[in-house]
Amino acid sequence: MLDELEIDVGEYCPEISNICVNRLNELNSYIQERGASMVIAAYPIIVKEAPSTTFLNELEAFQTQLEEQLTCPVISHFSDYCYDENYFFDTIYHLTDVGADLRTEQLIKDLRSI
Repeated sequence: MLDELEIDVGEYCPEISNICVNRLNELNSYIQERGASMVIAAYPIIVKEAPSTTFLNELEAFQTQLEEQLTCPVISHFSDYCYDENYFFDTIYHLTDVGADLRTEQLIKDLRSI
């Protein structure tokens, strides 16, 4: 479990570099030229207990940055993807079965909204 790996779970707000933004926008152009659509969805964000207001504001700012810089829609609210550390398995990247179910349900809601 996470405790065994001695991971310090804090409130870490994601960042995106200009290189990544450019690559995503190029991919979106490539996809659109072939008649498909691309969307950006949030990923699971590990938190201890409930996220703080400051952290939620930082996530909102990050989401706004994505929406302004990307040429494809951001369909998720990143705050909806904050999960307690108990929903993660062995790293901050792997959800338990219950966590995966929660994330899948939220992603389905986001996809249905578009």
